[in-house]
Amino acid sequence: MRGRVDPTRIEALLVALARTGFPAAPQQTFLSGASVITRAVEPGGRVVIDHFVALELDGYLEVIRALGDLNAALRKRDDAALTAWRFTPRA
Repeated sequence: MRGRVDPTRIEALLVALARTGFPAAPQQTFLSGASVITRAVEPGGRVVIDHFVALELDGYLEVIRALGDLNAALRKRDDAALTAWRFTPRA
């Protein structure tokens, strides 16, 4: 599913991300079995972080939760959740 979301939601995510020091990596090493994720902003950079470490960090917590919610809503085609993002589908 493709489409557009409310730009103010994206701006809020960028503000949260700015609190993290992005794109500076908050960790340099990963434990065996880490749930490694990559978050990227174009232009702006990318960061590789353990999902569970991210959930403990101000800024990353909001970004990871919001993007996870959006991903789940898109995957499930959850119209109620997509409405909160003011999602407009595209062909």
